[in-house]
Amino acid sequence: MNALCQVCIIEGVCKASFPLEKMSIDDLEHVALSPHRLAECLRRSDGRRLTPFQSRVLHPRDVQGITSGGLFLAPGGRFLVTSSFYTLYLWDLGATASSPMKSFPLAELSTEVPARLWCIGPTPDWNGICLFTVRGLVYVPFKVVSYLTNLDL
Repeated sequence: MNALCQVCIIEGVCKASFPLEKMSIDDLEHVALSPHRLAECLRRSDGRRLTPFQSRVLHPRDVQGITSGGLFLAPGGRFLVTSSFYTLYLWDLGATASSPMKSFPLAELSTEVPARLWCIGPTPDWNGICLFTVRGLVYVPFKVVSYLTNLDL
């Protein structure tokens, strides 16, 4: 568990990405070693195109107008943020490849100006997600941070 916590800090992954207390030793080891395995795979590829081991498709429901320039995967790969003009959506893709994806967003954040994402990362306390937009810094609202820290996985 300590190894995974260190990897999360090094890779900029928020604490809510993995239900540490509920994960098996094998899952903890797999996740902790994933960045190293990916780096090794990229080094060995020698510039050749890599094919994924697994592909999953998100089928969103009740969400309109997601723009292709507004898709950001949070470090760790569990959370996806999408934008739709004046709304940001937070999606849970699952803690592991075998976790089911939810077809509805975990949260929505309405903005006063068009929501154009620039990058994403953990909040300073590592308990939530911080969004950087073209117009400045936007913290995901408390209700989302609270939801992330209390996910029942």
